[in-house]
Amino acid sequence: MEQAKSSGVAEEGVIVRVLGLYWNLDTDRYLYNTNIEWDKKFTKRSALRFTNKVFDPLGLLVPISMRRRIFMQKLWTKNLKWDESFEFVGDFKDQWLHLVKEAHTSVTSTFTRNAQMTPKSEVHIFSDASKDSYGTVVYLRSPTQDLNGNELDPEKQCRGHVHLSCAKGKVAPIDGKQTIPKLELSGVLLAAHKVPYLKKAWTLPQDTKFIIWCDAKVVLCWLAKYNIKEIYVHNRVKQIRDLCAREDVKIYHVPTNMNPADIITKEQKAEDFVTNQTWWEGPRWLQSQENWPEQEVVYNLYPEGTETLSDALFCMTTSILATAAIDVGQTSLLKFFDRANFETSLRKLAFVLRAFPHKKRKTSTTEQNFEKGSVSKQEMDQAKQIAIKVMQADMFGEVLHQLRRGNQIKKGPHRKLNLFLDTQGIIRCMGRLQNLLEPTIKNDPIFVHGKHPFTESFIRYKHQHSNCASKQYTLHKVRQEVHGPNLTVMVNRVIRECNACRVLRARPYTYPPAPPLPSARLAAKRPFAVCGVDYSGPHKVKHGRGTRKVWIALFTCMVSRAVHLEIAPDPSGEAFLKVLQNLSWKMGTPKVLLSDNGTNFVWTSRILKEFHNEKRVRETNWLLKGLNGNLPPLCSLVWRCV
Repeated sequence: MEQAKSSGVAEEGVIVRVLGLYWNLDTDRYLYNTNIEWDKKFTKRSALRFTNKVFDPLGLLVPISMRRRIFMQKLWTKNLKWDESFEFVGDFKDQWLHLVKEAHTSVTSTFTRNAQMTPKSEVHIFSDASKDSYGTVVYLRSPTQDLNGNELDPEKQCRGHVHLSCAKGKVAPIDGKQTIPKLELSGVLLAAHKVPYLKKAWTLPQDTKFIIWCDAKVVLCWLAKYNIKEIYVHNRVKQIRDLCAREDVKIYHVPTNMNPADIITKEQKAEDFVTNQTWWEGPRWLQSQENWPEQEVVYNLYPEGTETLSDALFCMTTSILATAAIDVGQTSLLKFFDRANFETSLRKLAFVLRAFPHKKRKTSTTEQNFEKGSVSKQEMDQAKQIAIKVMQADMFGEVLHQLRRGNQIKKGPHRKLNLFLDTQGIIRCMGRLQNLLEPTIKNDPIFVHGKHPFTESFIRYKHQHSNCASKQYTLHKVRQEVHGPNLTVMVNRVIRECNACRVLRARPYTYPPAPPLPSARLAAKRPFAVCGVDYSGPHKVKHGRGTRKVWIALFTCMVSRAVHLEIAPDPSGEAFLKVLQNLSWKMGTPKVLLSDNGTNFVWTSRILKEFHNEKRVRETNWLLKGLNGNLPPLCSLVWRCV
């Protein structure tokens, strides 16, 4: 246990530190650490350090901390270095000093620890956005109970306790210039992320009601719309629906003046925020259901025809059960065909399907025989048909739904393909070659999607069996059997990732341009002034009646490319020192000698350097002079080991 003074919290009573916060045992409330100090430096590093000092895991201080994040975003646009001062950049100094003062005031807030939760509890999530930020806040509403914990009469259950649970805010991006409705949609998406998060954190029952409140009617219309053309809106609406997953989630409209999430996006004083009952205790109108805002329009998050993951699985299972009386899930199909060989995947799927006819007779007392032999062609064809149906149910659920009703596809991107269902329940494209006399050419290719793993595996199979043909030929072979969107993109991707095609397309290695010659090779005045040396061997030569090993020291002039050979009896350093002495007497002492890091070369270099540094050698310059008297002594050559 820690006292209040040690924790920096201006509260009386016994305080215990719990998970980065402080718990007052007397008042049963959580407190924040008020010992947050700023180092008085007006730099980007110091501002970011102070911004992250307030530990707020639930995000309850997000209305105040959001203003510091917005300030950091504006500061980042000035392209200042980490330790460069912004004290004299505009009015950044006054803004930062005000934000530091507001931060010290906000951490004096406290919030209650316990929350009343019953099987009838409701989760209310509010979202709002402005041009600078957007956020969401979560409240837990529980119906009123009597002293014994029993729920009151249904007439009195409309009233309940409201408890602040958590909140989250984000700064609006600078790039893209997002409009306010799109930022409001991002706020709803942030609120939708809280649905699976709260279910996992609180282990709520499956029938818990979630209500998302938003004050933008245009966003609610987007969420209740089936066909959305704008990609930005469509992707986020789809993500919201997937996060909610058709659970008891409803969307309601709330006026701006009644939205508690509006506190996140509006600027207010920290003194007013600490005592803001709407934020800490929830809006009063939320306690009684009679005071909820009237809904002029009922917004349905899942309009008729909306495809979610559960609907796609249901549609897929229905199509399979109607044809083969089996049950294959979407996950198993992706497992078989994702980055796998097409025939091998079909064979695996056929083995799986072989077990399903025995599933209904599992409780029977008679012995069931499961065939373990090779897969027949009929089983491979059946597995291929089922895989096609599952793929079409995954990618074209709405199209399949309309065709089963007997309707024609007259709207959408596939309206010109003349789609229809064949006798086996597979979607096909109607061509214009009905009167063709050649039976081998197919007029009704199967409708597929290029981005599905089944289609990718099929394209790879066709490409490899065509001896890694070109893009156009592979696309021609694929379109003889299937047709649909993104086929060209997937063909290009398969050929680009084909290892055999990479070898065929590979170009010969081109050497980089030769660098300029070093100055030592250009400044030489005679042969072997700058030369390289290396050893060759061992070589066996006759010696009397037997043989012995010898090595050849090869000297090459770096200017004239002349070669000089010397025989060394062994690869030791002493032998090479004699070989170098012979070279000096015959060709002159080299100024620069290049070699590798052989032990004999390194030893000789060290000996010559020690010999050159001796005092008597430097005083007697005539020692070991060359034959003509003009060459430098052997001990003064420059040795370079590379």
